[in-house]
Amino acid sequence: MKEVSLIEYYNRFRTDDLTLAYFGSFNDSITEKIIDLSESFLDRNKLGSLKRKTVFLVAECFQNVARHGKENKVISKDLSIENAFFMRLQNDQLHIASANPIPNEKIGFLTERIEYLNKLSKDDLYKLYKSVLAEGTFSDKGGASLGLIEMARKTGHDLNFHFEPHTKDQSVFYLMLSLKSSELGISDNSKKKIFDEIIQLDKELFQSNRYILLKSDFSQETILPVIQMIENNLKESDSSYLLKRKILHASVEMMQNIGRHGIIKNGKKTGIFSFGSNESDFSVNSIHEVNDICHEYLTKLFKTLKAKSKAELKSLYREKLKSKTESESDLSFIDLTRISKKWDFDLSSNHDNSNIFDFHILL
Repeated sequence: MKEVSLIEYYNRFRTDDLTLAYFGSFNDSITEKIIDLSESFLDRNKLGSLKRKTVFLVAECFQNVARHGKENKVISKDLSIENAFFMRLQNDQLHIASANPIPNEKIGFLTERIEYLNKLSKDDLYKLYKSVLAEGTFSDKGGASLGLIEMARKTGHDLNFHFEPHTKDQSVFYLMLSLKSSELGISDNSKKKIFDEIIQLDKELFQSNRYILLKSDFSQETILPVIQMIENNLKESDSSYLLKRKILHASVEMMQNIGRHGIIKNGKKTGIFSFGSNESDFSVNSIHEVNDICHEYLTKLFKTLKAKSKAELKSLYREKLKSKTESESDLSFIDLTRISKKWDFDLSSNHDNSNIFDFHILL
């Protein structure tokens, strides 16, 4: 599968207010960060009415992934299948999805249960929930089914699901929940399109070893939860303390640079940030639109930095650090280039005549 560039993702999710893809550790701490991120974003987009349901569905979705992950820990580790979580917000439509490995023997059971729930009315779902809560008769593992019933109740829409074959013994279980702030429903075609795109995104990001992909406005309320998500996953890494600090520092700077240089559209400065790794390196990448003045400034700056050696970059950084007249942006980019193993940039025109700035480093 060909690796998809960040520019392609930027154009693909151009109409999304929020796009989040997360791979890695699924624990209570990460759940809290995702909830913090979603709550602040819904508030900023005047969708506070969705917050209560969103908090529940995010938590339940994470618990569902963690439950399956615990049951399949040994097998999934051998097969290198990553648990994953996704959120997409388009206007007043919020879609929450998860992906995790399950034994093929569970496919029939889950298919039967979800299809049954999708046929029930709101009142019937409530009656079933009360019955299962009292008698525990809906499944051989009551907790899992109670979670599915509550998901169906909270969304008010059918649960989208899919099983992607992986081996003769296992498949990847995709589940998507959809919410809408208005009373109007979400069409089946619209949900299917979103769901298919999420499944495709999961495969692409897994293939390219990207653990976080976020399209957002990158306010301070957005940056902090993302940094804590990265930090939580780095705890499981064998990398040195110094490298981990470099990664966190670089991630903060990359996201803040979107706010410093991005074009304001609809009152926001949006961009895409990604974080990933392979066997030897960690990658940090950001992309956003800039105006003509910023395009000229960045082109000149990076041509200057490209011509310098590592030693010269370090010397330049110390020199500029002492200068009280130097801009914060110059210091940030000089700092990022000097601490990286490898770095590159691209400034190009986009299809709508805007300027796209793509900056990526390896640590």
